[in-house]
Amino acid sequence: MEAVGTSSPWLRVMLLGREALRVEKGFQQLRVRSGKAWITLGGRDLTMPGGEGVALDAKSGPAVVTPLGSRPVVIELRRRGSTLSGSDDALPEGAGE
Repeated sequence: MEAVGTSSPWLRVMLLGREALRVEKGFQQLRVRSGKAWITLGGRDLTMPGGEGVALDAKSGPAVVTPLGSRPVVIELRRRGSTLSGSDDALPEGAGE
């Protein structure tokens, strides 16, 4: 796992092949940056392409994320309780590079 920045509220993760990530409480938002993800959250299965995201509710339990298809998927997780100046969708400068 790679932190977007040392003080950033975002955590960026790349999943390859059949890897899966269990996202425990502590994160409030999940966003797919590239690729396509299969996300199981609160008993629902979602397919999400790059550029889309979903709010993570602590009551829904953990989310499970896997790549969908042959390409890797890159996701970003926003830490719970973090605040961003400006838009909620803004990333720290240079984070998308």
